[in-house]
Amino acid sequence: MSAEANQHQAVPESDDQTIEWSSLLVRPERLHDELHRGYLLRLAHSNGLSNPDWIQRVNGCRVEKGEATRVRWCPRCLSLVGAYWQHSWGTGTPICLHHRCWLADHCAQCGRRLTWRTVRYLTCSCGHALKEGSADELPVSIARILEHAVEQDTASTWWWQLEVDRRWRLASFLGALFSYGLRGKPFKKASGSDMAIERELVSIGATILTGDKFAIHQLLSRIRIRPSSNVSVQTLDEAFPTLLVRIRKLLPREERDALIDQLHSYLSTAARDEVSIVWRNSFAGTTMGAAASARMLRVRPERVGELLTTYGIKIKARRTESGRRMLAVAQQDLETIRHSQLVAISGKAAKKRFGLSLDRQASLVDAGLILMSGTKIDSRSISNFLSDVALRHDAKRIGADTDLMGLDQVLRTMVPVTQNVVFFRALLDGKIAVRTRVPMCQHVRDLEVSRADTQSTLAGSKKELPSLLGIPDLAARLGFKEEVAYQLVNAGLIRATLRKVGRRAARYVSEEEMLKFSARYETLTCAAARAGISRQGALGWARTSNVKIVSGPGVDGGRQYFVQKA
Repeated sequence: MSAEANQHQAVPESDDQTIEWSSLLVRPERLHDELHRGYLLRLAHSNGLSNPDWIQRVNGCRVEKGEATRVRWCPRCLSLVGAYWQHSWGTGTPICLHHRCWLADHCAQCGRRLTWRTVRYLTCSCGHALKEGSADELPVSIARILEHAVEQDTASTWWWQLEVDRRWRLASFLGALFSYGLRGKPFKKASGSDMAIERELVSIGATILTGDKFAIHQLLSRIRIRPSSNVSVQTLDEAFPTLLVRIRKLLPREERDALIDQLHSYLSTAARDEVSIVWRNSFAGTTMGAAASARMLRVRPERVGELLTTYGIKIKARRTESGRRMLAVAQQDLETIRHSQLVAISGKAAKKRFGLSLDRQASLVDAGLILMSGTKIDSRSISNFLSDVALRHDAKRIGADTDLMGLDQVLRTMVPVTQNVVFFRALLDGKIAVRTRVPMCQHVRDLEVSRADTQSTLAGSKKELPSLLGIPDLAARLGFKEEVAYQLVNAGLIRATLRKVGRRAARYVSEEEMLKFSARYETLTCAAARAGISRQGALGWARTSNVKIVSGPGVDGGRQYFVQKA
């Protein structure tokens, strides 16, 4: 090197001494997308300076506050002719968009994570070339979130509207939630300068983003704090402590809004789980209290629990700090009840719409051919029932000499209520020829049936037992006390139906159900007496003889023990 060049490399005598820009032998221009610190490395290298810190003593070359502090580079870019340190390496995501690879931050030879004091323009201070560092390919999931357009049929769509850098930030956030959960300052652990941690978290988050639409739900299920036993409702803060605070504090508005929408979706799905989650301050809550549910169903708040039980929906409630019991009803469950209420009609309305008398409706309900909820008839079940009858239409069985009669006339003149079920079962079994008058049968007059088949079917069948017994009458017939009869009905051992007589609704039992009970069950004392056991030793005998006890004080709180007949 010439004496002039060595003179320019001399270290100033004082730290405060500066070097004029014009004293540099080589003064390359800074490129428009070149990192400032990287330009200083290139400037020092061009002037043959072994220590790039010296270049900061040149006027106009000092490092300003707020400049990039991380040293990251793309080994493939630095291997090119005219290489320079790109601005995005120090300020953006730790990837090279041109080569679709991770940036490096460690020397491949000495293993140090380089700083601006230990890095040179193209080498580490140990002399190893930076282009020899690892340039690992990006995973497919990360490559997908870097794309501006994503195929709709292979990826979830809720993050599409975000810019690429925002997707990266969101992926890092989700990866931190997955790896560290909500306990122990997870985002502080994820905010370190170690690029290996950032790579891991973003890779996990990108996999969640590019997964199916339930991937974010699986993440929320993973980090959710499960309650103790006997709890059916959690608040959002109990299930996800500090999650909302972290979302609002750490994510900008667009990412925050997108993630909160997914949280709403998860709460809607979880509303029908064993334990629901209540977001009390949300304008789009997924569960509703008793008052809001009552307004939606147009009933008194006191009746909400009764309706839930009627439609087989588990009642969920939580206790507030003041001890109040608050219902939490999923909106999907309310929609189910509301829809069912729309199809539940009175018996008189069903008679007018479908042409079935109240007595015929009752017999079909008892036979399980149509459905009843409380005192209301399920109109869908009658419509489906008539459609099933219409499907038995067989043109081959109906000839020119077939004596057909409208179903409404047959019911009025030929079929007594006592043989109603026998007649309709014969229709469903195809024993009676039937023909439809219209394509969609929604009334008994829309069907025609064979008169001869009807007569032969009714003549060969036994009449049904028409009698319906009130529970007091049932107790008298069986020889039990009324309290025992009510207990048997409540326990489900005797099937009762709810009937409305005048303005009063009461439970009634058919004689057929009474006979079924008598054939299946008997009192423990009767069974013991038949085996020669005294009344006092009956219970011990039953337990040692493997006799199945179905009701009694030690089973369901009943007054008297009943056992299943052998």
